[in-house]
Amino acid sequence: MADYDGDGRLDLIAGSDCCQEGCFYVFRRLKDGGFAPRQRVKPVFPPEQFGRVETDVMRSRIAVADLNGDGKPDVLIGAEHWKTLGVVYGPLAGKDELTVQRMWPEGQEPFAPMVLSTNPVLADWDGDGLPDLILGASKYSSDSSGRLGVYWCRNVGTKREPKFGPPKLLVADNELVRTTGICVADWNGDGRPDLIASRTGSEVGREGKHTRRHHKVWVYLRRGR
Repeated sequence: MADYDGDGRLDLIAGSDCCQEGCFYVFRRLKDGGFAPRQRVKPVFPPEQFGRVETDVMRSRIAVADLNGDGKPDVLIGAEHWKTLGVVYGPLAGKDELTVQRMWPEGQEPFAPMVLSTNPVLADWDGDGLPDLILGASKYSSDSSGRLGVYWCRNVGTKREPKFGPPKLLVADNELVRTTGICVADWNGDGRPDLIASRTGSEVGREGKHTRRHHKVWVYLRRGR
């Protein structure tokens, strides 16, 4: 939920599954509280920045917030198994196509060589007034130093020029329990942001095979600052 079109009302934004050409969807909130029919928005990835993007199996992951402090909503675009994020700076309203630019130059992604495993989230995690980046990441290769889990990249830039520092692990996963989606909200009303995560768990059954066991939502309450 985010004010995608800047009209002061929260809209519903949804990523795509496979076979939907890497698009995402916007359901605009109406004055009566209902939602307009979905609007399909197609991100365009310039090949000189992204190379070849296989949008037909992309599974887009979307976050909307005012990233550069100009009062207009911006959109972060990611996908499962990507090593980078794209960004489109607003205004966004009324556009069926958005030209995406890389958040970082190639090879300078703060969480490389890990890859994205869940949706990106923009939230002020440390209370300094700047939107930070929180996302799920997984190991890209067996020799990667990264771990499965949810990471926080602190915004060490300014309101007009965001810059994200190195990732810090917030919640670790393992081979049997994995985070599949995340959001940040004040769950218990204490004024501090908390982490809410959907997670899947499995157990090792007979003959060493993994057996799917549960799908749950986990709440991690923030302690201190």
